[in-house]
Amino acid sequence: MPSTGLLPRVLRNTFWMFNSSILSRILMLVRGVILARLLLPEDFGLFGLASVIIGFAAMFSDVGAGVFLIYRYDDIDKHADTAFWVNLGIATLLGAGVIGTAPLVSKFYGRPDLVPVLALLALVLWLQTISTVHRNLLRRDLRFRSLAGIETLASITSFVVAVGVAWSGYGVWAFVLSALAENVVRLFLLGYASRWLPRWQFSSRSFAALVSFSGWYFSSAVVWYLVLNMDNLLVGKFLGMEALGVYALAYNYALLPVTLIANALGNVIFPELARLHQNPSQFWSAFFQTSRLLIGSVCPIACALLIAAPDLFPVLFGSKWNASILPFQILAAYGIVRCLWIDPFAALGRFDLSTWLALVISVLGSLAIYAGLYYYGTVGVASAVLIFVGGAHFAALYVASGSGKRLVEGVRNAAPYLVTAVGATVFALCIRYLFVRWISDRKELLALITITAVFAVYGMVFRQRLRHLVTALMEA
Repeated sequence: MPSTGLLPRVLRNTFWMFNSSILSRILMLVRGVILARLLLPEDFGLFGLASVIIGFAAMFSDVGAGVFLIYRYDDIDKHADTAFWVNLGIATLLGAGVIGTAPLVSKFYGRPDLVPVLALLALVLWLQTISTVHRNLLRRDLRFRSLAGIETLASITSFVVAVGVAWSGYGVWAFVLSALAENVVRLFLLGYASRWLPRWQFSSRSFAALVSFSGWYFSSAVVWYLVLNMDNLLVGKFLGMEALGVYALAYNYALLPVTLIANALGNVIFPELARLHQNPSQFWSAFFQTSRLLIGSVCPIACALLIAAPDLFPVLFGSKWNASILPFQILAAYGIVRCLWIDPFAALGRFDLSTWLALVISVLGSLAIYAGLYYYGTVGVASAVLIFVGGAHFAALYVASGSGKRLVEGVRNAAPYLVTAVGATVFALCIRYLFVRWISDRKELLALITITAVFAVYGMVFRQRLRHLVTALMEA
């Protein structure tokens, strides 16, 4: 398939995906600020630990059925029914497993209150799995407006329940009950919008196709989940719930640009590039074109947050979260590294290589994280994540392409945005120093001035490219 018109097409579809999540992310940000003031770090840590455990179980509940449905154009009803019953059966077994092993997990971490939290989150996992097929049928039909409305209403529900429960003094249950309410509302709305109900049929041919597709895809997802969450597991075990709460807050907000922008772009660009991987010239041209869009969007946001963190944290979260500032800054740099280019494994369909690389990184990364937390606490953990897990992103491009030339091309492709980040940092720090000396040292004003300075530099340097992107979006 020719790549002509790729950029306008990607911009248009990313626009819808971005709008399906922006309000939800804003609500999540505001909710986090409110809960940070109403709850204790220990509550954040307990829920963070439970979320990692449930998230690991969730990796086994969706065996790639969502992606599988998007790329099937024959007998979609049979495929959808088969995928639904497979997912539901696996999720039911996993939910029962989580509930059954919850006492052992709570004993391992020395927290009896982990048992009821895990039990209710197992129900949340079950509800999420039921909605998987409905959601992907809407994605398959490109009904992004419907998905946007559904996610918005579900997020509003979560926000109201979380704040209400926290205000009533129920601690960690603000997280748990809001997650339950959010998924109940989402399931109802997805079922209403898709107008699809599973039938009592199971196709062996569909099941065989699903198994064939999802083998390496599934194993890659599981191993990478471990890689991306081993820091939380080790911090919770060796540093305790309070340290995990400090680290989790830093991690979640430092990676916000990644989850907000990269995920939206990734959902759009994956099927585009999957159609080009048999034509290397077109594939790599499109790969680096969209990678520039990714790093160009994420880099200024992450850079601004990194510089403004010492001023933002006391204003937004209060002084009790100051220990999160330095880990946040390190992890913001890690977020930039993760967005230097998009995932080459997914576009090339090389989930086998992705799995093997993740296995290597899981061993090296866990050793580095353990050493980091032993000597430097959460700061050491964040540094290990930046060096080893961030370094895996460079290895991914080299391994997937099988070419050092592609890796060099990737670095050159991202270099203008990284060099501009250095210049923007110096400029913003100078402006901040002059503002403190001559005008005011109020932290909210300093944060605003710093962020404005960073975006001003990026706007000046890349003004021509911004015009080009706006034109392409208008043409789309």
